[in-house]
Amino acid sequence: MELAKYLADEDLTLAQFARHVAPAGGPIPEESTVARWRDGLLFPSPKNMERIEIVTGKAVTYLDFQLVRERIRNGEAFNETERSA
Repeated sequence: MELAKYLADEDLTLAQFARHVAPAGGPIPEESTVARWRDGLLFPSPKNMERIEIVTGKAVTYLDFQLVRERIRNGEAFNETERSA
């Protein structure tokens, strides 16, 4: 599942998701970073990707980020919520 769809389905803001992804006592990703993940403009670091998979129950995986990136390269809409709008 794309991160954009996960955020919409779970009714989470970028800031809320950032707080969920942050490890206990660790740094919270910036909202702009989460937005770039969502939009396929930036791949999460390996540590953040691991946290994303844990937090989403593996609903969002590295493969999902790769698929978004591939659609961008092909000139398609960059997230599922755009395509359904």
